Amino acid sequence: MLQLPSLLVALVACAPFLAPATVHDPARANTQAPPATEAAPPVTLTVVQHRGDVALRDRLVRTTQVWFDAGDFLVLHGRPALLSGLASHGVRFEALPPVRADEELYVVGVSEDATVAKIRAANGRLLFRQGEQALVAVPAGGGEPLHDLEPGRFFHCGLTQVAPRALAPTRALGPPPGAVFVTGPKAARIQTLVDAVNAQNIEDVVIDLSSLHSRRADHPGSIVARDLLRAELDALGFTTSLQSFNPLYSENVVAELPGVLTPNEFVVIGAHYDSVNWADGASATAPGADDNASGSGGVLEAARVLALDGPYERTLRFVLFSGEELGLLGSRFSSEQSLLAGEHIAAMLNMDMIAYRAPGDVRDVDLPTNNTTPWLVALCDQLGATYVPNWASHQGVLTAGSSDHASFFADGWPAAFFFEDLGQYFTQIHTANDAYPTSTTDFLLARMIVQGVVATAATLAEFASIVIAHTPLTDTPVTGPYAVTADVTSISGSNITAVELHWRVEGGAWSLVPMQHVGGASYAATIPAVASPLIVEYYLVAYDDQADEQTLPRGANAGEPPYSFLVGTRTVVFFDDFEAPLSLGWTHGATAGQSDWQRGAPKGKAGDPNVAYSGSRVWANDLGAGSWDGFYEPNTTNWLRSPVLDLSAAPTVLLEFQRWLTVEDSQYDQAEVRVNGQVVWRNGTGGAGNPALHTMDTEWTFQQLDVTAHAAGQAAVQFE
Repeated sequence: MLQLPSLLVALVACAPFLAPATVHDPARANTQAPPATEAAPPVTLTVVQHRGDVALRDRLVRTTQVWFDAGDFLVLHGRPALLSGLASHGVRFEALPPVRADEELYVVGVSEDATVAKIRAANGRLLFRQGEQALVAVPAGGGEPLHDLEPGRFFHCGLTQVAPRALAPTRALGPPPGAVFVTGPKAARIQTLVDAVNAQNIEDVVIDLSSLHSRRADHPGSIVARDLLRAELDALGFTTSLQSFNPLYSENVVAELPGVLTPNEFVVIGAHYDSVNWADGASATAPGADDNASGSGGVLEAARVLALDGPYERTLRFVLFSGEELGLLGSRFSSEQSLLAGEHIAAMLNMDMIAYRAPGDVRDVDLPTNNTTPWLVALCDQLGATYVPNWASHQGVLTAGSSDHASFFADGWPAAFFFEDLGQYFTQIHTANDAYPTSTTDFLLARMIVQGVVATAATLAEFASIVIAHTPLTDTPVTGPYAVTADVTSISGSNITAVELHWRVEGGAWSLVPMQHVGGASYAATIPAVASPLIVEYYLVAYDDQADEQTLPRGANAGEPPYSFLVGTRTVVFFDDFEAPLSLGWTHGATAGQSDWQRGAPKGKAGDPNVAYSGSRVWANDLGAGSWDGFYEPNTTNWLRSPVLDLSAAPTVLLEFQRWLTVEDSQYDQAEVRVNGQVVWRNGTGGAGNPALHTMDTEWTFQQLDVTAHAAGQAAVQFE
């Protein structure tokens, strides 16, 4: 057997290898890394008037610190280079007056000049005003008077605080492969679920919840509401739990349908159940029929209907949030817990105010674009049109606050918001007038909204019909043949009709081998003997008599990584996990702009991980330590280069590393791996209309590149 010397390099990218060509910040041009003792500079905030341009918003979220999306404008860090770039593209912006360390920022509704006097009377400062929204600074803890600025005109989620933290870039920029639309029996099953949504069930929940005196999160009525909702979910057969985020407030109510293939991936369906009366005070009656007994009824009905079928590949999680009216408290905690637990949220679908239709208004579902993910909003609309009879919809900016989906969007999870009407929602929320039946005039609209949620959730959770159990083959010095075995079972009552083994060598053409049924659930096939040293890749596909199929690894037939093993013997000629006190000869620099490559502990900023793959250190673009913000620099071409390696005795060379990379497609961001200056990998391009080709890692991903043609037999090799 030939030995296979290989190169194992733990190269880490927490941000792009190479930055996008936009605008460079000269203030950081001569800085390689700030001293550990350097004080952080004052925060400079700017309002950018993006006017609902979500593409611009998302680019700014990926390249700078955006604190808040108000629909028509963003609140963000206004670095000079960023602002000059925006100006060159005709984007309007306005620098804010300095914000003191002892102040808090809020977005409030201001429809008349007299409201400004009320803000000043509450010791507030009006920093910016556009339309009926205003950005206000008040002393820390002094936001309560802002709740009731204009009686009878209330922002949707009450007082909206601008948190001093950057929105995270979206962790997934497109639906999973094969999950946009389904056909055949699975589509018929989704249609059956959609048709099962019952308007009366939603109305019954609204009647029960709105009959309580108040469901304010710190009021005894919220405990009664919590227990009522939990009992309803228990009666549906769910195992429920309570999620406590503050001992002073009622808890979130959580129920799940566990996924059978990828249980750590979640489709979250949520709504808040708390209510408030800002007009008459904390102890006043607060029926909250439309806001948001209606959305709570929608979640219960979606849970009932989705439990009628299944199992699903992903976990369906239903959450009734508390504390939304007090600042999105329950949803913020829920999203943060998912981050801490290492969960992956494929989508968050929120319902808030879904049962009011103004006299003479058309019945349609409104999908706000602010604090939501464009591809998911588009998918919700497409699936509604596919499955929901008489579907009508409208997309646009909600300039009246936000809701619980904003908490998930801020953490980078894909989010969508189902709402009754952007322009004619029930305006007397947060008063005693939000009562059944006055504020809940159209439960057929509520039904339509829940049907859209059910269609989207069932599509993204994906029906699980076939389970393939297989132990992947591992590296071997044996030249073959190689036995591949798997247990294939149906969990939907169907019959398995065929199982296939697909394999190839060194990235060549795929070969198909039918797997033979050898008894019970077991199937077997053989990959023929191959030469050494070589890389063999393979995946399995199973089919049943209901036109369903399952691929293992998931997505391998659509471009996702298959299984692979090495035929030969590995010899590690270089390894670095960056834990040594000094760098082992790595260098970095820039051919345009400045280099922001840094070695150290990741800080979790700007979509980066919170921890290294192993040990404590990584190499990355801008780790976010000290005065650095965690975002890669625009208009920069910079590089990280390995020491010179002697590979003269290596007939085959593999470059292997763990990667965490977040870049748009290559018409914006160019990320490359080079060997002695020759490109061996670069990120793909799909054009502005194809965001699925962005490279957005949401976890450490193993990468293997065969660089034999560029490195084998050479005495001096460097990797960039």
